[in-house]
Amino acid sequence: MKKILQSLGYIAIGTVVMLLLFYLIKVPHVKFAESEFLLSYIGIFLGFAFSVVTFVMTLVDKGRQRVLSAPDYTRLVAK
Repeated sequence: MKKILQSLGYIAIGTVVMLLLFYLIKVPHVKFAESEFLLSYIGIFLGFAFSVVTFVMTLVDKGRQRVLSAPDYTRLVAK
Protein backbone atom coordinates (compact mmCIF):
# COMPACT_ATOMS: atom_id res chain seq x y z
CA MET A 1 0.00 0.00 0.00
CA LYS A 2 2.89 2.33 0.80
CA LYS A 3 4.41 1.83 -2.66
CA ILE A 4 1.09 2.61 -4.34
CA LEU A 5 0.73 5.85 -2.40
CA GLN A 6 4.33 6.74 -3.15
CA SER A 7 3.78 6.11 -6.87
CA LEU A 8 0.61 8.20 -6.85
CA GLY A 9 2.54 10.98 -5.13
CA TYR A 10 5.20 10.94 -7.84
CA ILE A 11 2.52 11.03 -10.53
CA ALA A 12 0.75 13.95 -8.81
CA ILE A 13 4.00 15.91 -8.44
CA GLY A 14 4.91 15.23 -12.08
CA THR A 15 1.47 16.33 -13.22
CA VAL A 16 1.68 19.59 -11.28
CA VAL A 17 5.16 20.30 -12.67
CA MET A 18 4.05 19.57 -16.25
CA LEU A 19 0.94 21.74 -15.93
CA LEU A 20 3.05 24.57 -14.51
CA LEU A 21 5.51 24.28 -17.39
CA PHE A 22 2.63 24.12 -19.87
CA TYR A 23 1.23 27.35 -18.40
CA LEU A 24 4.60 29.14 -18.28
CA ILE A 25 5.73 28.17 -21.79
CA LYS A 26 2.29 28.87 -23.31
CA VAL A 27 2.43 25.81 -25.57
CA PRO A 28 -0.55 26.82 -27.77
CA HIS A 29 1.51 29.84 -28.92
CA VAL A 30 4.53 27.73 -29.94
CA LYS A 31 4.77 27.31 -33.72
CA PHE A 32 5.13 23.50 -33.83
CA ALA A 33 1.98 23.03 -31.72
CA GLU A 34 -0.07 24.11 -34.76
CA SER A 35 1.21 21.21 -36.87
CA GLU A 36 -1.30 18.35 -36.69
CA PHE A 37 1.10 16.04 -38.51
CA LEU A 38 3.85 16.57 -35.94
CA LEU A 39 1.51 16.04 -33.00
CA SER A 40 0.13 12.86 -34.59
CA TYR A 41 3.64 11.60 -35.25
CA ILE A 42 4.68 12.24 -31.64
CA GLY A 43 1.55 10.46 -30.38
CA ILE A 44 2.21 7.42 -32.56
CA PHE A 45 5.86 7.35 -31.50
CA LEU A 46 4.96 7.53 -27.80
CA GLY A 47 2.39 4.74 -28.19
CA PHE A 48 4.97 2.56 -29.91
CA ALA A 49 7.55 3.33 -27.22
CA PHE A 50 5.11 2.38 -24.44
CA SER A 51 4.23 -0.89 -26.13
CA VAL A 52 7.90 -1.81 -26.60
CA VAL A 53 8.68 -1.02 -22.96
CA THR A 54 5.74 -3.13 -21.82
CA PHE A 55 6.84 -6.04 -24.02
CA VAL A 56 10.45 -5.90 -22.77
CA MET A 57 9.38 -5.63 -19.13
CA THR A 58 7.14 -8.67 -19.55
CA LEU A 59 10.00 -10.69 -21.02
CA VAL A 60 12.35 -9.65 -18.23
CA ASP A 61 9.80 -10.57 -15.58
CA LYS A 62 9.16 -13.98 -17.13
CA GLY A 63 12.91 -14.66 -17.23
CA ARG A 64 13.28 -13.55 -13.62
CA GLN A 65 10.43 -15.81 -12.52
CA ARG A 66 11.97 -18.74 -14.37
CA VAL A 67 15.34 -18.25 -12.69
CA LEU A 68 13.78 -17.83 -9.25
CA SER A 69 11.62 -20.93 -9.63
CA ALA A 70 14.58 -23.13 -10.60
CA PRO A 71 15.82 -25.22 -7.66
CA ASP A 72 19.41 -24.94 -8.84
CA TYR A 73 20.76 -22.00 -10.86
CA THR A 74 23.60 -24.07 -12.34
CA ARG A 75 21.11 -26.36 -14.05
CA LEU A 76 19.91 -23.45 -16.19
CA VAL A 77 23.49 -22.52 -17.10
CA ALA A 78 24.38 -26.11 -18.11
CA LYS A 79 21.62 -26.24 -20.75
